[in-house]
Amino acid sequence: MLVPDLHGRCESNFTGVSYIQKAPSTQETLMSDDLNGQIVAGKYLLEGLVGEGSMGRVFSGRTLDTQDRVAIKILHTHLQKRQDFRERFELEAKALSRLAHPSFSKIHESGHDDELDLDFMVLEFIDGVNAAKRMETPISVDEACVIALQVSEALLEAHSQGVLHRDLKPENIMVSGDDPPVVKLLDLGLAKLFDTDPDESTDVLKRRRNLTKAGEVFGTPAYMSPEMCLGTRDVSASSDLYSLGLILFEMVEGKPVFSGTPVKISMDQVETSPPAMSPDVPVDIARLVAWMLQKEPADRPQSANQVSEILRKHVAGTRPIAETPVVTNPVVAPLETAPPLTATAEGATSAAGRTPIFVGLLVVGVLALVIAWLLR
Repeated sequence: MLVPDLHGRCESNFTGVSYIQKAPSTQETLMSDDLNGQIVAGKYLLEGLVGEGSMGRVFSGRTLDTQDRVAIKILHTHLQKRQDFRERFELEAKALSRLAHPSFSKIHESGHDDELDLDFMVLEFIDGVNAAKRMETPISVDEACVIALQVSEALLEAHSQGVLHRDLKPENIMVSGDDPPVVKLLDLGLAKLFDTDPDESTDVLKRRRNLTKAGEVFGTPAYMSPEMCLGTRDVSASSDLYSLGLILFEMVEGKPVFSGTPVKISMDQVETSPPAMSPDVPVDIARLVAWMLQKEPADRPQSANQVSEILRKHVAGTRPIAETPVVTNPVVAPLETAPPLTATAEGATSAAGRTPIFVGLLVVGVLALVIAWLLR
């Protein structure tokens, strides 16, 4: 396990830390109304509040010169006086500036408006709904895989540029269109840059490392990896892939892997095996999700490319049912030899586990028919 005294560690972490899931205060709502019609940085007109995240509010807006539509993210009022959160906001802008992938919102500009006394960033405006809203109506397995494939490819780009998302959840996945759906990843407010920039001073790098201290928990428990729930300071790319596994499970099954209070969900992420997927879920997808949801980081896919390969083959319809998935980890065995997927709490087995039973019954049925024909 991740820690020797798991229950003790969970108690101290989960009851002593406030998750960043703050609803807007009345004052902030009033300020949002006051900001409508204001001009940021002398060139962006704020037109209305369209969303809110852990770090700030997002407004629709337009450029004064070309009238192009943009999204303008503004750091929460109650965080404007916090140097650590201002640095997180700056880090999000820096992370976005590294990413040129089409599945990430393009950043145009960021900075501080002295007249309005607020930190802001100007982003590409995305017209669509988030995946949480999309899941209010059933999503087919194929559509879920198309969405997950684009997310995994975006994560591959982010990880290759030294950026961990760390807050992957349905609310941060914007989906537009239907055939096929087009995905954009949002909100890098909890992102971590895990390489160094030679242009940054030692003091800046030290402050960046101290933004997240060991034992601090940030994020949404339903989509956090075990190591994130435990407040582990150094997380890897496999943490983002665990979160994607949780989202893929929910898109396919129509329900989250774990539910309950934030504390219960967090402890389940660390201790409880996820339920098996429904028997009608394609075996390659069920096994991929099981691989992504391994508790130990080393037992999961180590690269988003491994996830993308399996999803890409499924979406293209080129993967025979008996084909072996990409196996670079001893936990994942070929489909022909892997043990049955974990049973659900009610004791139901997966489709893979039932296959020998069905084959056996079929053989017995055929033999019975042959014997009956011979004795007639």
